[in-house]
Amino acid sequence: MAGAMALLASACTPKAEQTPTPDSSVAAPSQSEVMPSPSEVMKTTFTNCTWGKQTGAGLSIWAFSCPGQKLVADEALPGFQMQIDDGTGNSERYPAIQVFTKPADATIDAVLAAVRAASPGPFTAECTLTPNANDPSGMTFLFTPTGVGKIAHEAFMAGKSEENSMPCGPMGPSEAGERIFQVVAGASDKVVYVDLGSEIQIFDANTLRAAN
Repeated sequence: MAGAMALLASACTPKAEQTPTPDSSVAAPSQSEVMPSPSEVMKTTFTNCTWGKQTGAGLSIWAFSCPGQKLVADEALPGFQMQIDDGTGNSERYPAIQVFTKPADATIDAVLAAVRAASPGPFTAECTLTPNANDPSGMTFLFTPTGVGKIAHEAFMAGKSEENSMPCGPMGPSEAGERIFQVVAGASDKVVYVDLGSEIQIFDANTLRAAN
């Protein structure tokens, strides 16, 4: 992952006065669809990139497709992988958005067993989905440790231990980055894991929807 982040930093360095190159993997909006605009920060960061709607795994999301970095739909995941290329034909991928299913009328805890299976860690068996205290909307959740796992992770964060930096596995808390879970807009039977990373991402998580 360290290699991927290094590539990310180099791939997304803004270039002055570049005209975005069309990307065949980015879907054009339909005539009846309003294209959401990326934030000013995103525009400034990803200047040599193409903005468009990405679809796959029953989802749609608006994102930039950049030289060396893009979202790739993965039906087997299911969701989207982040693909980062090094310019020599080699690439790294990691799950950026992953879908979990549940009964439409069930609470988000209905996906807990599947999330635990997808995120092995030393204390994953006791980790739970809890409301994200940093999100006043109450719509997002975090995969957090409880009991002994919480104590162990707090000791790591306080610098009292060098172990248990990721008590709930890759989908839980770590030294850097933010990872959230939320019910998909327009599809109450789908919950998505979203890796927001520690830097600005090429996608806008607020535009994540069930695909039409």
